[in-house]
Amino acid sequence: MQGGHKVWPPGAQPQQPAKEPGKKGRPRTRYVAEGTEPWAIEALVSPFLKEQWKKVSWREGSKGEQCSRFAAVRVQTAERHVHGAPPSEPLWLLVQWPTREKTPTKYALCSLPQDTPLKQLVRLWKLRWRVERNYQEMKGEVGLDHFEGRTWRGFHHQATLCMAAHGFLAHCRALFPPEDSALDAA
Repeated sequence: MQGGHKVWPPGAQPQQPAKEPGKKGRPRTRYVAEGTEPWAIEALVSPFLKEQWKKVSWREGSKGEQCSRFAAVRVQTAERHVHGAPPSEPLWLLVQWPTREKTPTKYALCSLPQDTPLKQLVRLWKLRWRVERNYQEMKGEVGLDHFEGRTWRGFHHQATLCMAAHGFLAHCRALFPPEDSALDAA
């Protein structure tokens, strides 16, 4: 997600203004919150997340522990609010700011419950890497990208068979890991 998306700041109560009695014309449809406007996510980071940055590690990788600084705050999206689009339900805005960077680098919105701890939010956000890795393996090892049919149903069958085959291979790898002597040194 880019940092230019609009969100209502924490504590804002956006609502459509009521039609004023005696006024003619079309009623206003733009959502408003008393005393504030929607903010770009990048602008929201400094004032609302100043003291909330915490170092969180989410997994052990091939290059060691994967960790970074994170912060989270509850917001409501404000996309298309000027056209009468209602705000979303309260969501978590997760922000990642690696130590070596000058500004935050990644943003994500999450609909988990309000009492979800930051470590859990980060762990679930970073599971995306595993999903993408599995997708790449399905394309490379079991032929998900070899479909040449023309129907959605045919593709659906191909994808289902590929998922079953990938699941079987992953299960076999977990049960019978390769021995050290069987691995190629390269």
